[in-house]
Amino acid sequence: MALHVLAAVEQGLSRTFQRNGLLLVAAFVAFGLLGTLASEATTGTYAAFFTEQSEIMTSTDGTTPSPLEPLFDVTSDGIDWHVTTFPPGTVVGLSVLFAVGEEALRIAAIRVFASAETRTIPATLVRRNLAWATLHAVVAGVLVAIATAIGLVLLIIPGIFLALSFYFVRQVIALEDATTSEAMGRAWDLSAGNRLDLVGLAVVVALVGLVASIPPALVGLVSPLAGAVAGAVTSAFVLVFSIAATTRAFEQVRGAEANRP
Repeated sequence: MALHVLAAVEQGLSRTFQRNGLLLVAAFVAFGLLGTLASEATTGTYAAFFTEQSEIMTSTDGTTPSPLEPLFDVTSDGIDWHVTTFPPGTVVGLSVLFAVGEEALRIAAIRVFASAETRTIPATLVRRNLAWATLHAVVAGVLVAIATAIGLVLLIIPGIFLALSFYFVRQVIALEDATTSEAMGRAWDLSAGNRLDLVGLAVVVALVGLVASIPPALVGLVSPLAGAVAGAVTSAFVLVFSIAATTRAFEQVRGAEANRP
């Protein structure tokens, strides 16, 4: 058996709470909060866009709202959005920018957790072909999501099988400089014989995420804003743990492949 789930989980937890793991958590928290603002603004903008145009573009006194209005106000009830501040195209563009930035951060995290470095984030290692790898990771992520969604529609089991088969696609792109098609084929080959163990790893990650979501939900009952911040922090920890554990599992499988006669 090439993959030892318990070892991958233990190593993932350990690497998450090392110094560079915590730096990555902080970076994902920042992206998470910015992504939340972009997502909320997008939702608010399009909700307003499909209402009566006169109510969107004209204030109560008949004048056009100032384009310099802040995007939101923090109130006792959470965030009060000014949905007419930015046009829909600008908001969507910002959302895409944050999504691509987070993908680049995932690639960087994979490279860090595949290395022996536990304190700093090696700049040379992280920057190597980063834009190229990010582009292929975005495309591969979209293709895997579509394939998995189609599989889930087809009685669920095919979707789970496909998700497990492409479990290592980001690791292959980040660490082996593979193209999208190469990475999908390589990930499929590496998952062969390890899919049951990958189920165990996926279940552990899901359970950690479920448990971690409880405190922010409770905090959100008291303060929506505090709940959103707490949610961003816990989500970042879970994401970094997931990346670390998956990368250590990938290194196990790849190492076993290299040692195979």
